[in-house]
Amino acid sequence: MLRTVIDRRLICTAFFPFASSSDNTSNDTSKVKGFLGKYRCYFYDEKGYPTKEVQSVLNATCAGSVTGFVLGALYKLKEVPQKFKHENQAVLYENKFVYQSNLQRRIEIVTFKAGFPFAMKTGLFCFLFSSMSSFFYVYRGYKFDILNSTFSGAITGFIFKMNMGIKGLTAGTIVGTILGTFYGSVTKFFLWITGSEMENAYEAGSKLMNIRRDKIKEYAKSMKTNELSELQMMYIKNQEANEALNKEKKE
Repeated sequence: MLRTVIDRRLICTAFFPFASSSDNTSNDTSKVKGFLGKYRCYFYDEKGYPTKEVQSVLNATCAGSVTGFVLGALYKLKEVPQKFKHENQAVLYENKFVYQSNLQRRIEIVTFKAGFPFAMKTGLFCFLFSSMSSFFYVYRGYKFDILNSTFSGAITGFIFKMNMGIKGLTAGTIVGTILGTFYGSVTKFFLWITGSEMENAYEAGSKLMNIRRDKIKEYAKSMKTNELSELQMMYIKNQEANEALNKEKKE
Protein backbone atom coordinates (compact mmCIF):
# COMPACT_ATOMS: atom_id res chain seq x y z
CA MET A 1 0.00 0.00 0.00
CA LEU A 2 2.77 2.40 0.94
CA ARG A 3 4.58 1.67 -2.34
CA THR A 4 1.42 2.50 -4.25
CA VAL A 5 1.04 5.82 -2.47
CA ILE A 6 4.59 6.93 -3.13
CA ASP A 7 4.66 5.63 -6.66
CA ARG A 8 6.13 8.26 -8.93
CA ARG A 9 3.56 7.84 -11.66
CA LEU A 10 0.68 8.17 -9.21
CA ILE A 11 2.13 11.38 -7.75
CA CYS A 12 2.80 12.83 -11.20
CA THR A 13 -0.74 11.93 -12.24
CA ALA A 14 -2.19 13.63 -9.18
CA PHE A 15 -0.28 16.90 -9.55
CA PHE A 16 0.36 16.94 -13.32
CA PRO A 17 -2.58 15.19 -14.98
CA PHE A 18 -1.54 16.27 -18.47
CA ALA A 19 1.93 14.71 -18.17
CA SER A 20 1.25 11.48 -16.33
CA SER A 21 3.92 9.34 -17.97
CA SER A 22 7.03 9.65 -20.03
CA ASP A 23 5.60 7.21 -22.59
CA ASN A 24 2.82 9.65 -23.52
CA THR A 25 5.34 12.46 -23.81
CA SER A 26 7.55 10.44 -26.11
CA ASN A 27 4.52 9.45 -28.20
CA ASP A 28 3.43 13.08 -28.49
CA THR A 29 6.94 14.10 -29.52
CA SER A 30 7.08 11.39 -32.14
CA LYS A 31 3.68 12.48 -33.49
CA VAL A 32 4.87 16.08 -33.80
CA LYS A 33 8.05 14.97 -35.55
CA GLY A 34 6.03 12.75 -37.84
CA PHE A 35 3.69 15.61 -38.70
CA LEU A 36 6.60 17.97 -39.42
CA GLY A 37 8.35 15.34 -41.49
CA LYS A 38 5.21 14.61 -43.50
CA TYR A 39 4.38 18.22 -44.31
CA ARG A 40 7.93 19.57 -44.45
CA CYS A 41 7.78 19.72 -48.24
CA TYR A 42 5.04 22.36 -48.00
CA PHE A 43 7.28 24.66 -45.94
CA TYR A 44 10.84 23.91 -47.12
CA ASP A 45 12.31 22.87 -50.45
CA GLU A 46 15.17 20.46 -51.12
CA LYS A 47 17.77 23.11 -50.20
CA GLY A 48 16.13 23.85 -46.87
CA TYR A 49 14.85 27.22 -48.09
CA PRO A 50 11.21 28.31 -47.61
CA THR A 51 8.99 27.25 -50.48
CA LYS A 52 7.71 29.87 -52.89
CA GLU A 53 4.31 29.92 -51.19
CA VAL A 54 5.81 30.47 -47.74
CA GLN A 55 8.18 33.04 -49.19
CA SER A 56 5.23 34.92 -50.69
CA VAL A 57 3.68 35.10 -47.21
CA LEU A 58 6.93 36.49 -45.78
CA ASN A 59 7.25 39.01 -48.61
CA ALA A 60 3.65 40.19 -48.24
CA THR A 61 4.02 40.53 -44.46
CA CYS A 62 7.24 42.54 -44.73
CA ALA A 63 5.84 44.75 -47.50
CA GLY A 64 2.64 45.37 -45.53
CA SER A 65 4.56 46.20 -42.35
CA VAL A 66 6.87 48.66 -44.11
CA THR A 67 3.99 50.29 -45.96
CA GLY A 68 1.96 50.58 -42.76
CA PHE A 69 4.90 52.08 -40.90
CA VAL A 70 5.43 54.72 -43.59
CA LEU A 71 1.73 55.60 -43.90
CA GLY A 72 1.19 55.76 -40.15
CA ALA A 73 4.24 57.96 -39.67
CA LEU A 74 3.36 60.31 -42.54
CA TYR A 75 -0.19 60.72 -41.26
CA LYS A 76 1.08 62.05 -37.91
CA LEU A 77 4.19 63.87 -39.10
CA LYS A 78 2.29 66.51 -41.05
CA GLU A 79 1.06 68.03 -37.77
CA VAL A 80 4.36 67.87 -35.85
CA PRO A 81 6.15 71.08 -37.00
CA GLN A 82 3.14 73.35 -36.47
CA LYS A 83 2.23 71.73 -33.17
CA PHE A 84 5.81 71.89 -31.89
CA LYS A 85 6.02 75.55 -32.88
CA HIS A 86 2.76 76.31 -31.08
CA GLU A 87 3.84 74.49 -27.91
CA ASN A 88 7.28 76.15 -27.75
CA GLN A 89 6.52 79.64 -28.97
CA ALA A 90 7.29 81.09 -25.53
CA VAL A 91 10.56 79.16 -25.13
CA LEU A 92 13.81 81.05 -25.64
CA TYR A 93 16.42 78.97 -27.44
CA GLU A 94 20.11 79.79 -27.55
CA ASN A 95 20.13 79.50 -31.33
CA LYS A 96 18.17 77.96 -34.16
CA PHE A 97 20.23 74.78 -34.08
CA VAL A 98 18.85 73.87 -30.64
CA TYR A 99 15.33 74.43 -31.94
CA GLN A 100 16.00 72.25 -34.98
CA SER A 101 17.55 69.55 -32.80
CA ASN A 102 14.52 69.42 -30.50
CA LEU A 103 12.17 69.40 -33.48
CA GLN A 104 14.13 66.56 -35.05
CA ARG A 105 13.94 64.57 -31.81
CA ARG A 106 10.17 65.11 -31.67
CA ILE A 107 9.82 63.96 -35.27
CA GLU A 108 11.76 60.78 -34.53
CA ILE A 109 9.62 59.98 -31.48
CA VAL A 110 6.36 60.62 -33.34
CA THR A 111 7.58 58.53 -36.29
CA PHE A 112 8.11 55.43 -34.16
CA LYS A 113 5.06 55.96 -31.96
CA ALA A 114 2.72 56.42 -34.91
CA GLY A 115 4.37 54.07 -37.40
CA PHE A 116 5.02 50.99 -35.28
CA PRO A 117 1.40 50.26 -34.18
CA PHE A 118 0.06 50.78 -37.69
CA ALA A 119 2.85 48.59 -39.09
CA MET A 120 1.84 45.81 -36.69
CA LYS A 121 -1.79 46.01 -37.82
CA THR A 122 -1.05 46.05 -41.55
CA GLY A 123 1.61 43.36 -41.17
CA LEU A 124 -0.80 41.11 -39.28
CA PHE A 125 -3.54 41.70 -41.86
CA CYS A 126 -1.19 40.90 -44.76
CA PHE A 127 0.12 37.84 -42.95
CA LEU A 128 -3.36 36.43 -42.33
CA PHE A 129 -4.62 37.16 -45.84
CA SER A 130 -1.53 35.86 -47.66
CA SER A 131 -1.38 32.77 -45.43
CA MET A 132 -5.00 31.88 -46.16
CA SER A 133 -4.57 32.63 -49.85
CA SER A 134 -1.46 30.45 -50.13
CA PHE A 135 -3.17 27.68 -48.15
CA PHE A 136 -6.15 27.58 -50.48
CA TYR A 137 -3.80 27.79 -53.48
CA VAL A 138 -1.92 24.67 -52.32
CA TYR A 139 -5.04 22.89 -51.05
CA ARG A 140 -6.83 23.27 -54.38
CA GLY A 141 -3.98 21.70 -56.33
CA TYR A 142 -1.79 24.78 -56.94
CA LYS A 143 -4.60 26.53 -58.76
CA PHE A 144 -5.36 30.23 -58.39
CA ASP A 145 -9.00 31.24 -58.35
CA ILE A 146 -10.99 34.28 -57.27
CA LEU A 147 -12.71 32.13 -54.65
CA ASN A 148 -9.33 31.63 -52.96
CA SER A 149 -9.05 35.35 -52.34
CA THR A 150 -12.73 35.62 -51.40
CA PHE A 151 -12.47 32.96 -48.71
CA SER A 152 -9.13 34.37 -47.54
CA GLY A 153 -10.60 37.86 -47.17
CA ALA A 154 -13.63 36.54 -45.30
CA ILE A 155 -11.52 34.54 -42.84
CA THR A 156 -9.06 37.41 -42.37
CA GLY A 157 -11.84 39.90 -41.69
CA PHE A 158 -13.45 37.46 -39.26
CA ILE A 159 -10.20 36.98 -37.30
CA PHE A 160 -9.18 40.63 -37.47
CA LYS A 161 -12.44 41.86 -35.91
CA MET A 162 -12.92 38.95 -33.54
CA ASN A 163 -12.67 41.15 -30.44
CA MET A 164 -15.50 43.48 -31.48
CA GLY A 165 -18.49 41.20 -30.90
CA ILE A 166 -21.07 39.83 -33.32
CA LYS A 167 -21.45 43.11 -35.21
CA GLY A 168 -17.71 43.45 -35.60
CA LEU A 169 -17.39 39.86 -36.80
CA THR A 170 -20.16 40.34 -39.34
CA ALA A 171 -18.81 43.65 -40.61
CA GLY A 172 -15.24 42.32 -40.77
CA THR A 173 -16.34 39.23 -42.67
CA ILE A 174 -18.39 41.24 -45.18
CA VAL A 175 -15.66 43.84 -45.76
CA GLY A 176 -12.99 41.13 -45.99
CA THR A 177 -15.08 39.22 -48.51
CA ILE A 178 -15.50 42.32 -50.67
CA LEU A 179 -11.81 43.25 -50.50
CA GLY A 180 -10.72 39.67 -51.12
CA THR A 181 -12.99 39.37 -54.15
CA PHE A 182 -11.69 42.68 -55.51
CA TYR A 183 -8.08 41.59 -55.01
CA GLY A 184 -8.73 38.23 -56.66
CA SER A 185 -10.47 39.85 -59.62
CA VAL A 186 -7.68 42.38 -60.17
CA THR A 187 -5.01 39.68 -59.84
CA LYS A 188 -6.87 37.36 -62.21
CA PHE A 189 -7.19 40.21 -64.74
CA PHE A 190 -3.47 41.03 -64.63
CA LEU A 191 -2.55 37.36 -64.95
CA TRP A 192 -4.84 37.08 -67.97
CA ILE A 193 -3.38 40.23 -69.57
CA THR A 194 0.23 39.13 -69.06
CA GLY A 195 -0.48 35.51 -69.98
CA SER A 196 1.25 34.19 -66.87
CA GLU A 197 0.25 32.07 -63.90
CA MET A 198 0.33 32.66 -60.17
CA GLU A 199 3.06 30.05 -60.02
CA ASN A 200 5.32 32.42 -61.97
CA ALA A 201 4.68 35.28 -59.56
CA TYR A 202 5.43 33.09 -56.54
CA GLU A 203 8.55 31.72 -58.19
CA ALA A 204 9.87 35.18 -59.10
CA GLY A 205 9.63 36.42 -55.52
CA SER A 206 11.19 33.24 -54.15
CA LYS A 207 14.01 33.24 -56.70
CA LEU A 208 15.26 36.68 -55.63
CA MET A 209 15.42 35.67 -51.97
CA ASN A 210 17.08 32.32 -52.77
CA ILE A 211 19.78 34.08 -54.79
CA ARG A 212 20.43 36.31 -51.79
CA ARG A 213 20.60 33.27 -49.48
CA ASP A 214 23.04 31.52 -51.83
CA LYS A 215 25.31 34.55 -51.86
CA ILE A 216 25.23 34.77 -48.07
CA LYS A 217 26.14 31.08 -47.81
CA GLU A 218 28.98 31.47 -50.30
CA TYR A 219 30.33 34.51 -48.45
CA ALA A 220 30.12 32.70 -45.09
CA LYS A 221 31.87 29.66 -46.58
CA SER A 222 34.67 31.79 -48.02
CA MET A 223 35.11 33.59 -44.70
CA LYS A 224 35.28 30.24 -42.90
CA THR A 225 37.88 28.97 -45.36
CA ASN A 226 39.97 32.11 -44.94
CA GLU A 227 39.76 31.89 -41.17
CA LEU A 228 40.85 28.25 -41.24
CA SER A 229 43.82 29.05 -43.46
CA GLU A 230 44.83 31.94 -41.21
CA LEU A 231 44.56 29.72 -38.13
CA GLN A 232 46.66 27.06 -39.81
CA MET A 233 49.32 29.64 -40.69
CA MET A 234 49.33 30.93 -37.11
CA TYR A 235 49.62 27.37 -35.82
CA ILE A 236 52.57 26.65 -38.12
CA LYS A 237 54.33 29.88 -37.08
CA ASN A 238 53.81 29.07 -33.40
CA GLN A 239 55.21 25.58 -33.93
CA GLU A 240 58.27 26.99 -35.72
CA ALA A 241 58.80 29.55 -32.96
CA ASN A 242 58.55 26.84 -30.28
CA GLU A 243 61.02 24.63 -32.14
CA ALA A 244 63.46 27.54 -32.45
CA LEU A 245 63.19 28.27 -28.74
CA ASN A 246 63.78 24.61 -27.89
CA LYS A 247 66.91 24.54 -30.07
CA GLU A 248 68.28 27.65 -28.36
CA LYS A 249 67.70 26.12 -24.93
CA LYS A 250 69.49 22.90 -25.93
CA GLU A 251 72.47 24.81 -27.30
